Amino acid sequence: MNETDKVSALELFKQADASDNIENILKELIRIPTVYDKLWQNILIHLSTEIDLICGLRNPSVLRSKLAEINPETFLKEILMEMHQRCPKVLQFLMTIVIPLHIAMPERSHVIAAMYALAMYQRNSQLIAFQKAVAAACLRYNAGNGVIKLNCIVLYFVCGIYKTMIKTIQ
Repeated sequence: MNETDKVSALELFKQADASDNIENILKELIRIPTVYDKLWQNILIHLSTEIDLICGLRNPSVLRSKLAEINPETFLKEILMEMHQRCPKVLQFLMTIVIPLHIAMPERSHVIAAMYALAMYQRNSQLIAFQKAVAAACLRYNAGNGVIKLNCIVLYFVCGIYKTMIKTIQ
């Protein structure tokens, strides 16, 4: 932290008294660039730790499901429930990206579940149930080669699973 930011932060605490609301103090603190950056780094470390607990080889996850165990009616909801129970701050972060803060999360948030599933696969290649379900849906509904190739290309760029999709399709 540079000297100017230190002085600004200390001055803010000196001016604050017992009647000041902590929320107002925090709002003022994050206006200091160095404080904001350090706080953001700590939040990211915390989010990464939440995800690490799910990615461990012995930890259960709905994303470790075998294709036969996946219920298409409830799969995305199960992903969201896992997020809600095991990594709630990550869920809040993704919700903030997808849905404006003043709008409540819709019950069927497929985009958030898909983002989570793709990101989790990137961290641990055993968390692949979502990708298996997409490949199976393509096959089940007789998607033409063009659609299958397009899905493979998109998934390749998003999470690097092109080889896995091709093996599943063949």
